[in-house]
Amino acid sequence: LQACRILHKSGELDNQLMPIGKENFKAAELDSTCNMGDSGDPSDCARPGTTKRRQYYYKRTAWAFTDCQPVVDATDAEIDPSNVKEAPTQDATAAVKNTGTKRNMLYAIVSKLWCALPERYNTRGRRLHAPQNASQALGILMAREEPDNLQIPAFPVYTRSGEVRVSVEYVPDADVRVSPRRGRLVRRFMRFVFAEVLRVRRRGMKLQSEGSTHNNYYIVPTIKSTREDGTSKMDIDWSFLELIYQHTEEKKHSEIERPNLWHHDEEEEESVKKVEKKNGEVKKMSNPLLKEGETFVFDPEKYREAVVTPWYRNQDQPQFFLVAEICWNLTPDSEFPSASHTTFRQYYSSKYGVTLTQSNQPLLDVDHTSNRLNL
Repeated sequence: LQACRILHKSGELDNQLMPIGKENFKAAELDSTCNMGDSGDPSDCARPGTTKRRQYYYKRTAWAFTDCQPVVDATDAEIDPSNVKEAPTQDATAAVKNTGTKRNMLYAIVSKLWCALPERYNTRGRRLHAPQNASQALGILMAREEPDNLQIPAFPVYTRSGEVRVSVEYVPDADVRVSPRRGRLVRRFMRFVFAEVLRVRRRGMKLQSEGSTHNNYYIVPTIKSTREDGTSKMDIDWSFLELIYQHTEEKKHSEIERPNLWHHDEEEEESVKKVEKKNGEVKKMSNPLLKEGETFVFDPEKYREAVVTPWYRNQDQPQFFLVAEICWNLTPDSEFPSASHTTFRQYYSSKYGVTLTQSNQPLLDVDHTSNRLNL
């Protein structure tokens, strides 16, 4: 009822509390009630029920995510004394900066499979995943005065497994101490995920993650474990953050960050393209990630729920895919789903010039990372 009163007062509803449309909107009423403001432009006035109405909305961040940047409340020596050298730096023994009443808190992003995809819609027979059974997830690290629940209602997300209900829950017993090094680990993780993997950064945008005050909260990986009494425990996966930091550092100091697939010059490349176009054949390619004489061996642990990129195409603008499932029932010699090719082996050979050496390796069922941004 209160909403109807507000809409009626703003001119969206008539006296019968019905929406005002073009058919019952009177221009005379607009002239008498419209306040054109200082601009004097009638188009700036709100015209209910018409497409010519101009509406202005201020972008605003929810109050729960403002002024809540995690605080440095510990030193590197307090977190891990073994990593501090005999002559610790000033950064490692810096005094705790948190002098206010706020303290760091972890809120877990909990996902539960609410309504599984019906079998009649699962035409490819994909295995349905229940995210509540996964040990790894994401969480929000922020600084607050009281550890109350955030005013964020649960909302649905529709995935390939069905309807997933997402909620934000407070984790009371997590290790949320932040030292200068831990702060660098989290910021590096955020930059790696959003800039290099998901690539949400567009032209003209700059991801300010290194000590920026614009990021009022941190997105961190979480891991679920089991206590001795059988209850589950959730905490920040600090070891995974260390792994991501080491990976990015190795990539930064590497002489060759991206493998060079074509070693010939531009003139040779043009001649190769002409020969390929004339003969109708595709130039044979070899895996640049393998050394000479080395044979590829499939390791399922490296590909389970991993992010992969094909090395045989789009090297100038690589695409990233999330491994949704390892298809052990499919091999390179399995039947291709289209009539244009007989097997997957023949498809990769004719289209990309790739020779598959392992006949018993499984295939990967992947999703493009852009389709998973809503998770």
